[in-house]
Amino acid sequence: MPRGLTAETVKHAKSAKVRREIPDGYLPGLYLVVQPSGAKSWAVRYRVGGKPYKYTFGRYPAIALAGARELGAEALRSVAGGMNPAQEKAEAKRLAKQPPRKLRSQIVLFEEVVDDFIANYAKKRTRDWKNTEAMLKRHFVSRWSGMDVAAIQKRDVLDALDDMVEDGLGPGANRAFSQLRKMYNWLVEKDRLKGSPCYGLKKPVDESSRDRYLSDEEVFLHWSASDALPYPWGPCFKLLLLLGQRLSEVARSPWSEFDGNHWSIPKERTKNRRPQELLLPTQAMAIIDALPRIPFLDENEQDRMSPYLFTTVGYAPISGFSKKSPEHADIMRKLAGQRAEAAGLDPRDVTIEPFTNHDLRRTMSTYFGRLRIPAEVGEATLNHVSGKVSGVAKVYNRWEYFDEKGEALQKWADHVDLTIAKFSGGNVIDLRAAR
Repeated sequence: MPRGLTAETVKHAKSAKVRREIPDGYLPGLYLVVQPSGAKSWAVRYRVGGKPYKYTFGRYPAIALAGARELGAEALRSVAGGMNPAQEKAEAKRLAKQPPRKLRSQIVLFEEVVDDFIANYAKKRTRDWKNTEAMLKRHFVSRWSGMDVAAIQKRDVLDALDDMVEDGLGPGANRAFSQLRKMYNWLVEKDRLKGSPCYGLKKPVDESSRDRYLSDEEVFLHWSASDALPYPWGPCFKLLLLLGQRLSEVARSPWSEFDGNHWSIPKERTKNRRPQELLLPTQAMAIIDALPRIPFLDENEQDRMSPYLFTTVGYAPISGFSKKSPEHADIMRKLAGQRAEAAGLDPRDVTIEPFTNHDLRRTMSTYFGRLRIPAEVGEATLNHVSGKVSGVAKVYNRWEYFDEKGEALQKWADHVDLTIAKFSGGNVIDLRAAR
């Protein structure tokens, strides 16, 4: 029979490579659990209906030995009375993760309203209702699930539209916004809401203009402004320029997708649901190799390393480009003004036309033409569906132009390097002063 634990044995219990469970001979069923990290907690083991269970109820030293015996004995008494504390704890956790629900008269969840709108309006009046449903769920339910439909504000809508535009959705953002506005107008018409958060908002994209790309000097300014921003923003903006992929594909990329200089993006993370395979240029690898690994505590208070290249909290990738992109653009304008002033020009005459991440993709595509890169290789690098790819190849030929795409990205990265060197010259700019 194991000896009873003492305050000293608990205090000095050592960790090992695997989790240790040290039984208490004084209270059978009570265990001191020692994690490889050194963290200690208390648990009781018992059986209900012949099935074993483990109930963890506190951490040491917040709960000392005497308190653990008291709580452990209480848990075992509840088992003797027909209760199952481990199952009750699991059920409490499950309920805690669910969004709080009030009476329907007080709150109606956004996702419920979308289902209602599709069933009672879109299906009855439009043939393309499935596309409407897909747009609302992909772009808005994914953001606002669990929220009261009446609590969504104009700022929430603007942030969602900004993210779609930055993600390169283009006119698709206009389509999604039109469906959201139609749904809210329907709610107002049915007297289910007093007003719409879409009221007074314009379509996010001007569809008459789709030819914006960065000049060589703007490429230099973009890179220099990125240098002025700390991790994770600066390195992320650089990779967006170098790799020409969509914002969500870069900003939300996990370390697991990278094997050396091979980046494999699964179809679940691409806009057109086509996987992407890329050989990265040396300049991109230098940026990635210098990225820090961010630690965080998971829901069980265990130490973890973030799975994401770009993160501020560890457990989730970065977001908020609608706020950070204007800061980046402002630094570009300040740098351009400093360069103009150094050249004897009036900095007030300097203007930089606004641009999105989709314009960065167009910039790379435009320079591919100047670099004599075949159009079909450029389309494959951007993960567009080329007219030369059809039938089964559209779905299964994920390795198409693999080497050629790598060569194209390396040529583009080399051109960016030459551009930066060309415009840097001997004119040193204090990037910190530009922020």
